[in-house]
Amino acid sequence: MIQDQQFFQLKNADGSPNGLHLHYATAGDSSKPVMLFLHGFPQAWFVWETLMQHFSKDFYCIAPDLRGFNLSSKPVGVKHYSAKAVVGDLLQLMAHFSPQAPLTLVAHDWGGALAWNIAVQHPQRIRKLIAINSPHPIPFARDMVAGGPQEKASAYMDWLAQAGSETALAKDDFALLEGFFAGMGQGGGQWFTPEVRARYHAMWRQASSDEHPLMGCVNYYRATPLTPAKVAANGIVLNPADWVISVPTRVIWGEMDLALPINLLDGLETCVPNLSVRRVPHGNHWLIDAYPQDVIAAMADFV
Repeated sequence: MIQDQQFFQLKNADGSPNGLHLHYATAGDSSKPVMLFLHGFPQAWFVWETLMQHFSKDFYCIAPDLRGFNLSSKPVGVKHYSAKAVVGDLLQLMAHFSPQAPLTLVAHDWGGALAWNIAVQHPQRIRKLIAINSPHPIPFARDMVAGGPQEKASAYMDWLAQAGSETALAKDDFALLEGFFAGMGQGGGQWFTPEVRARYHAMWRQASSDEHPLMGCVNYYRATPLTPAKVAANGIVLNPADWVISVPTRVIWGEMDLALPINLLDGLETCVPNLSVRRVPHGNHWLIDAYPQDVIAAMADFV
């Protein structure tokens, strides 16, 4: 059974409360090893419900709303959505729920971007990493260069980073946001039922500051240095040696993802030596929503 409506108070470096919190849900026995789930844009913790219910037999499953999303705090200002800031939230959460043992980290989309950062900087905290349609930074930056295969596929990131994108996303009852689920290789979005739609609309309207309810989640795109326009303007080059992942890693990839093409898997083993890959040929970017049983099957022999 999933327990919702739980809140984790974040702290400053000196241990004092910093006024922010993460909302999270749990499933399973808290005495079991932790499996932490990190969602992406424009989603929330509940994308993981089917997986949490399945794996709660063997794990204590925890799924937070990332800062800026749903019921978690939405601090004002782009600086609060840097990878360092959001990773800091998650490290506090990890230290609280699994202070001694490394945990299993499962992540998708933006959650995966954060998970790759954690795996590089704090490998001792991770037992195993599962990245679902979320590219490692090295192939992502490699393919993002002008004329590269990722430049066109990621053009939407530049649009989201523009001022006012949150207002455009909410216009006409979130028509553009819903379009994300029907595009990007989704092929119809049959999983987006009226009940699911109502849940997403409630989440997209959830505010915790005077800013637009979607401002926080859109700020991820404003904060990241890896968008086509920023890469072209700043000539960003990542050093592969700085991004070697030492923990056992399984990448699960829906091959019909139009935003993140399968060429992002090319050469990945050079940065992730302990790597196994499971491809889902009929899958898409919204693999967890549309094909949760395929994701469970792709995880089963790894966790």
